[in-house]
Amino acid sequence: MHRRNRHLNPAQAGAQIALDARYITGQADNTTLQTWTSRSVASLNAAQATSGQRPTYRNPSINGQPALVFDGSDDNMEFSGDALALTNGASSITALMVCQNTGAGDSLQYGYFTSNGLVSTSNRFSSRLVDGSIQRVTGSFRSVDSDTNVVTANAGSPANPCIVSIAANYSGNVFSSGVNGATATTVSPSPAAGLSPATNSVNTRIGAANSTTGRLVGKVAMLFVMKPSPSTSLMKRIRHHMAFSYKIASQ
Repeated sequence: MHRRNRHLNPAQAGAQIALDARYITGQADNTTLQTWTSRSVASLNAAQATSGQRPTYRNPSINGQPALVFDGSDDNMEFSGDALALTNGASSITALMVCQNTGAGDSLQYGYFTSNGLVSTSNRFSSRLVDGSIQRVTGSFRSVDSDTNVVTANAGSPANPCIVSIAANYSGNVFSSGVNGATATTVSPSPAAGLSPATNSVNTRIGAANSTTGRLVGKVAMLFVMKPSPSTSLMKRIRHHMAFSYKIASQ
């Protein structure tokens, strides 16, 4: 693998969210984490003010590297309101995540979740790890604030550590999800593309839709979110960086 992929900082390539558990410092193993700071250049951090709802930092956790463990009860981390400002001016958005589902829990377990701008618990753009009894990944989003939630078909299994990707091309009216670089499942939503009215996203979370729904029983080690979406070649570079970092086979 090329050296530049090993040491890539996605924030320097345009990621607004660039979380990497390997760069968490000053945190003892098996203690809860209050703030997950994005890598340098990126400005959006994840945090949990309520001590009982914080995920646990484990090092090592995934293939010898650290990760955050979410208990499926109420653990989650939040970004500031309107963190990604998904308005009708957003043409596309992509999220990539190193994660693992480790057990059954809520029927839909959200690794990454952004609300639709009208109701803070309703999906706009998210990556979902379907519970441990099914072991599949889907992506979910709304193209406009009030339309029906659109869900991709199963894209693979999160039973083992994997790289999940989801991408919404609002201008092209296409949404996709994939696992480990494999051919993504795609869906074209209806009504037509474009976020309208121009309301910003309300909440963005890791590990749940909120403290009582969509809770993840599993691990998150990396999360990169880019708006607008990167080029295909840059997506591949980031995915290879994630694969190298966590020893995951990826295309």
